[in-house]
Parts: sequence; C-alpha cells; structure tokens
Amino acid sequence: MATVKSLRFVFCAGVCLLMLEGCVSKASNPPPDAGTVADAGAPPYPPVIPEGHVLLTSSETQSFRFTGVPPYRGAFVAQAGRHYDLFGSGLEQCSLILRDPSGATLGRYTPYSDPSYRPRRLHWSGLAGGAVYTVELERAGCPSEIFFVDRGPDDHGDLLPLVTPGPTPGQALTGVSEHSGDLDLTSFDTVAGHIYSLGCTFAPPPPSFPPTWDLYFQSPTGVPYGGTSLVSVAESGDYYTAFESPGGVAVVSISNSRLEPSPVPYSCTLRDMGTDDHGDTAPAATVLAADTASVQGKLETDSDSDVFSLSVHPQHLYRVSCDIGSLHACNVTGAASEDASTARTVYTGFKASQSLHFLHVYGDRGGAKGWLEARYTLEFEDLGEDDHGDSPATATLLTGTTQEVQGRLSITEEEDFFSFPAIEGRRYRVSPAWREVAAQERLFMSIKDAQGREPPSTYERAGAQWIHTFTAPTTGAYFISLAASAGTRGDYTLQIEDLGP
Repeated sequence: MATVKSLRFVFCAGVCLLMLEGCVSKASNPPPDAGTVADAGAPPYPPVIPEGHVLLTSSETQSFRFTGVPPYRGAFVAQAGRHYDLFGSGLEQCSLILRDPSGATLGRYTPYSDPSYRPRRLHWSGLAGGAVYTVELERAGCPSEIFFVDRGPDDHGDLLPLVTPGPTPGQALTGVSEHSGDLDLTSFDTVAGHIYSLGCTFAPPPPSFPPTWDLYFQSPTGVPYGGTSLVSVAESGDYYTAFESPGGVAVVSISNSRLEPSPVPYSCTLRDMGTDDHGDTAPAATVLAADTASVQGKLETDSDSDVFSLSVHPQHLYRVSCDIGSLHACNVTGAASEDASTARTVYTGFKASQSLHFLHVYGDRGGAKGWLEARYTLEFEDLGEDDHGDSPATATLLTGTTQEVQGRLSITEEEDFFSFPAIEGRRYRVSPAWREVAAQERLFMSIKDAQGREPPSTYERAGAQWIHTFTAPTTGAYFISLAASAGTRGDYTLQIEDLGP
C-alpha cells in the first residue's frame, strides 16, 4: 500500500512540474505584440503647447499678459463646435496671425488704417476638437494684455480655410446668429456660367437689437463675387443676392455685423438659375431682326446687363420702353456702335444713324430687399423719319421776314435745329408754341450764332407761346435748337419774325 501511495505522489508531482514549466514558458515567451491602435488623425494627448507660447484658457474675466518684445505668442486647445473671441484694447492696431497645428495660416489680420475705428474683436469657429492653435501678435503697438473667451456653440464655422460643404442648390440652409459679429460660411460646387441665387428669411429680432445682415457669395480665397448689404433687418422678410459663377467652389457668407448680441434664426435657400439669357457684351449681344416689336429678358444679378443688336432704318426715330415691374428700375442706354455698354445717358428713344443700333439694359444695383431676379419686356416703336435736322449741320433753313414751321418732338432725347439769316442791329422775335397746360411747360430753346455765342434776349409767356426777342449783334447765320423736358413730347409750331431795326 505504501508503495502505491509513493507512486501516486511521484506521478502527481511530475504533472505539476510539467504544468508549472508550461506556465513559466508562457510567461517568459509572450506572443508578438501588434502595437497600440491609434487614430492617426487625432491630436496628441495631452496636447503639447509649443515652447515660448502663453497658454490661453477661456474665461470671461481672465486676461493674458505678454512680456518682452513682439512677436507675442499664445496657444489654445480648441473644442469642436465652439466659438472663440480674442479681444483687447488696442488690438485693432495690431497685426495678428492664427495658425493651425501644422503651422498653416488660417487667418491674417492687418491694422485698421483709421485709429478711431471700433475696437477689434476676432471670432474663430469651425476648429478641430483637441487641436492646438497658435496666435502671433506681430506689431510693436499691439496690446500686451488680451482676453480670450469661449462664446459657446456655433452652428457654422467662420474661417475660410476650414469652410465645410453646405446644402446643394434647392436645399435649405438654416442657422442662428448666436453672438455679436457672427459669421457663417458654407461652400458648394458650381457650374461655370450658371447664375446662383440665395434667398433668406429672417425672423424678427428683439426690438432693442435689430441686426444688420450681410449676404455674400465669395471665392474660397475670400474674393467677393458680388452681393448685397442688407441694412437694419428689423422685421421678418425675405432678402436676396445672386451672382454668375466663374466655376469651381463658391462660398456663402452670412454675417450679423452688429455689435450687440442678437440670437436671431434664419433660413435660406440656394438655387441654380441656369445660364444668363442674354449676352453682357456687344460681341455676345442678342441679335434682333428689323421691325422687332419687343423682346423679353431677365436681370438675374444686381450686376447683370443685357445687350441687344437691333436692326433699324437709318434716320428713323425709335421709341424704347422697358417694363420691369415695381421692384427695380430698368435702365436703357445705347449707341450706334459696340460701345453701348459704356454709354451713361439713360434714354427712352434714339435716332438711328446706321443699320444697327446696340441697346444696353441694366438694373438699379440692388435695393432694400437685396436683389431678386427681375423680368422685363423691352419694346420698340418705329416713329418714322425725323422731320428736322438734329445738328447745326443738318438744320432746317428758314428764310423771309416771317416764317412759320411745324415740328414734332417724338422722343425725349430728340432735338430739332433750324437756321435763319439775321442782320446786325435788327430785332427778331422767336416764339415756339407748345402745349397749354396748368404748369405751362415750355420747350428748351437756345439761339446761337455760327460761333456758338448766344445773344442776350428777353422772353415772356403769351398763352401757349414763350416769346423770345433779341437784337442780332452781327450779320450771319443763327441757329435755333428746340428740345422737350424729360417725359414730354408732342407737336409744336415755331414762328420767326423780323421786327426791323
């Protein structure tokens, strides 16, 4: 029996030794380590503050004092979705750079040229959570004490290098002005040559803080494409802006530029309006056949203009009218050559000097509600040949001691010229009969000699006539020009009498 027990002990001890050897072997020879799995895009933790930088931590009351000579350097650890303010007395006279963790510049701010300008308050949002951003104050005149404040959540970022894609055309873009000076930036892809419009609805703000909103389209580098500044949006309503895209990515900028806080929501819709309906230059002008009665068009942006090439009959007078509704003004300029787009006189008619006439239509460059697409109808009326010349060289010649001639001013821009011989020392009476109305409008008339000198004259009203009397200072040809005041036209009778010495 003792022998059996001894064998059992030896067997059990051997098993235990084998098991112990296996345990020791596993402990002393672990399997290969796969390494620590880390997020390659995550910032190091804990964040590393660059050497020589003052750590900025958010506080409503805490300020940070820099010492030494510029540049002053600060650093802060951002939280995602938060908005940060940096401000201090004299900051507006400072050059400042904001950099991301890689050292790339996110914002560069130069001093205000006007020292009386309001104090600068910088706003930063759209930053990556846990990342370290640095601030450099470069100018010797910078304040040595600044405040760094976390203003809370921000629904849209305000730094162009960090702008995020927003809604595509047709989708809603919503946001809130959470703080003073709030700026919301979103981007979208465009097609070159297409018109894009932004219509925004603003809820009424608190009565004591009516915000001032700015709506803009700009390039990713911050170059404005065109937009409308909306002043004192103190009630609910719709406001608009639009631009023609050169292609690529565009940025929508919505900002509340008032200093007071005004948590006001807004809702916008971005729309792709397609291509421009008419060309903006003479080479791209829409060609209109002779005797065209009307043409329709759209002014899609506040800088849009439409150019037309109209076939006309030389020496004919044409009346032009543009019906655009009540939101905007419709301006029409023109020329007999391709410089119609540079003409500055807005008119309602013209006299054709050759077989083509270029017309340039443009709007009033925005209004109280910004710019909303304006549809217009441009109409033409051929009034026939001009009855009298429109310059001294083409003036209608009148002879005899008493002359009476009929005429008609068909368009506001028309001017009729007459010439007659006068003798030095003799008195002449010129009386154009015009319409008889309560205010008694009168024709604009001038009398000049061949050198362009206007002799002294007197005039008085007699019924529908305004009688001009003058004494010829020299012998020779004299010229009379007649024109109507703006918006008036019609028939007239011109009389010239030789009253003797």
